[in-house]
Amino acid sequence: MWRRIKAFHETPFKGSVNEWPSEANQTYHEGEYRELIEALGFDPRKVETDQFRKAWELTQIIWDDKQCQTLLTQFAKDYFRAQHPLEASELAGTAAFEIL
Repeated sequence: MWRRIKAFHETPFKGSVNEWPSEANQTYHEGEYRELIEALGFDPRKVETDQFRKAWELTQIIWDDKQCQTLLTQFAKDYFRAQHPLEASELAGTAAFEIL
């Protein structure tokens, strides 16, 4: 909710009263997109929306396959267990920080 309010606050009012809400909404969606791309570890200036859409669709196809989902989940668990405890705690801390 705060992000949406911030987007409306940051969108300059120019033109018609009817156009401003759609421009503010566009500002909000662009901010959400940037934040999602950054959370995934990429530079939002280098990833185009169409590239992200295609990657997301491919991810959904892979994730919808139950066998792939099981293998990927098990890999993530095994990878985490194989880490040194210090690295594991840093990873957990980073993940918690990104979620917040």
